Amino acid sequence: MSNQISMQMKKYLFFLLIIGLIVTSYSCTNDKDEVTAEEDKEMLMGLSTEVIGDLDEMAGCEGMNGLMALMDLMEIQDPLFAPPQKSTAAKRYRELLFPLLGKKSSEKSAGVTGFGFGEKVGTYTWNAEHQGWHIQQNNPPDKIVIVYPTGGPASQDNNATLTLHELSSQAFEDQWDTWEQPTRLRADLFVDDVKEIEVDLSVSYDLEGEPLEANIYVMIAAFEFSISFEDTGSMFKVAGSLKFDDKDIVSADLKASYVVEIDDRWGDESKELTFLEGYIQFRALKISGTVNIAALEEIDEVNVDDLNANVNLVLERHPRGGKIADVVFVEVVEGDPETIEPMLVFRDGSTALARDFFQPVIEELEAWVQQMIEDFAGE
Repeated sequence: MSNQISMQMKKYLFFLLIIGLIVTSYSCTNDKDEVTAEEDKEMLMGLSTEVIGDLDEMAGCEGMNGLMALMDLMEIQDPLFAPPQKSTAAKRYRELLFPLLGKKSSEKSAGVTGFGFGEKVGTYTWNAEHQGWHIQQNNPPDKIVIVYPTGGPASQDNNATLTLHELSSQAFEDQWDTWEQPTRLRADLFVDDVKEIEVDLSVSYDLEGEPLEANIYVMIAAFEFSISFEDTGSMFKVAGSLKFDDKDIVSADLKASYVVEIDDRWGDESKELTFLEGYIQFRALKISGTVNIAALEEIDEVNVDDLNANVNLVLERHPRGGKIADVVFVEVVEGDPETIEPMLVFRDGSTALARDFFQPVIEELEAWVQQMIEDFAGE
């Protein structure tokens, strides 16, 4: 085995530590005083169905449908970006608000950098008869209000209101490109007078456009997601929670230590992770532990003993506590280090490969995300 941890193994480690920041599980804690190992396994086996069910519920809510309807109208006429635009409306707005998915070249005209929020404040109301937007510039003078129908371009029922209360960005430039990163976003979407989506985002960056600190709150229907991020100069700190109907579904607290390395030839700086620690919890399942990445990277031929000495992960029941399983590493084919995989050792001594429980979730999640990108961003 090379001195680098295999990509498949990294996928499992990464998944075990951070999946709780992305998905939810409705596996309820057993009402009995004692939970058997078989019941623990049953709970883990149900993760795939529950995770995708939750994501589908969130994606199919009125708020998400309302955003999709707005993107359809923006394809007909987009008053916020100056034409011509070669990309789809969904891609234009995704690149503006989520540039980490792909850096966006700055759009600069008349001295306005990037989106130019102050130049676009006012009310934009969809006119079904003329298939375009009626614009009241500077009314209101401090926000962008978009009033439109969710029933399609021909509908005269403008039942949705998207308000951008704040939207600011910061320009960055390197030898290849210039791009914008959002620094502040505050917005909400009402459909039929019900708040369906709310976003409150604040981000600061270093000179290269990498985030130093972030605080993000997102509400989609009954889901509420909040996350904070901080780069201390030697450690990434991430803490977050996800609630459903005001009940805690997910919590997490992760810390990733790193060292800065400088390329001798080009002088470029890179951040190399050295140690990962923390926990994630979703409903009945809590995963906690540490990974000594630096120690593993120093080993020429990483074997099972090396991994078990430097990777410590435990699955527990939440909130009552009680161990579900330890994570250990084994050679699936004895004597072949290329077949090393994480295995769960349950309280009753029984074992199962971690992929038996988590691979279906990984595959379902990857397929779901890809489908969302195709549906929302037209890619």
